[in-house]
Amino acid sequence: KSPFAFLGAIVFVSMPAFVEAIAWVSALAEPVTTFFGIISIVAMLRARRQGGAGWTFLSIVAFFMALITHESAAVLLPLLVLADWAFVRPHPEGGRSGLRRWIRFYAPYAVMLAAYLLVDVSVNRRSYLVEEGHYRIGWHAIENMLGYVVTLYVGERNLPSFIVTALVLILLLLNGPPRVLFAVTWMLLSILPFSFFTWSTTSRYAYMPAVGMA
Repeated sequence: KSPFAFLGAIVFVSMPAFVEAIAWVSALAEPVTTFFGIISIVAMLRARRQGGAGWTFLSIVAFFMALITHESAAVLLPLLVLADWAFVRPHPEGGRSGLRRWIRFYAPYAVMLAAYLLVDVSVNRRSYLVEEGHYRIGWHAIENMLGYVVTLYVGERNLPSFIVTALVLILLLLNGPPRVLFAVTWMLLSILPFSFFTWSTTSRYAYMPAVGMA
């Protein structure tokens, strides 16, 4: 695990796609959200593997801190569940009692996220970005999502690159081991909130997805 983590860190540090997130002070929200998100996931894994209320509390607090830092942290809950599946399997508990314990474990995260989304959606729906159509659901989201992935590996933003990228992502999701599925899903889910902007990719939003790419 140590060589894998070391190589991942080297790739992350050397990637040129998120310079804006470091150089631009007002873009600091993405690195901070990523920081708290990683803490939440690591603490959750410790809690699920070793038990202990301390790790669970740390994970929940870090989850909350990520949420209040930036809206993109809304994707953390599915990432927590996926990390649980990818790195904690097989679960020692089983049956309905195991499912109930699993639901109780994630209930605080779900309640916190639901409360946050109620406030966030009501506020942001009145934003000029939404009212003027700069942020909306549409097919442009797919192009933007592929554009972010291409930007992460510093490729050419053209149709052949998009096609190859889409095929590779599909193959990884269909055939990859749990660790790869988690990494690819981390990358795609953390891109998703920004893919609905009608403009092209913005490098400050590439920070959190770069973790999955690395």
